[in-house]
Amino acid sequence: RSGKTTTFTANSLADIATLLIQARIARGWSQRHLANQLGIAEQQIQRYEANGYATTSLTRLCEIAAALGLHITETAQLAPEPSAA
Repeated sequence: RSGKTTTFTANSLADIATLLIQARIARGWSQRHLANQLGIAEQQIQRYEANGYATTSLTRLCEIAAALGLHITETAQLAPEPSAA
């Protein structure tokens, strides 16, 4: 909440939910403030965060990240194919 933390790490796309919540808290924003920034109900942010953003569209995730001023970079790496047994 102090605003000193500015970098967060996600090891997979599944970690994006935690990253968004951490960024909101680091900004010192309440769920209500974020909701107001997005023009949606506070309860919607509560639902998103309660279920780890599992049902949130990619478009909405991008909107949330933008509202938070969060720049996300991700490196995708193709894992080797499993060998045929």
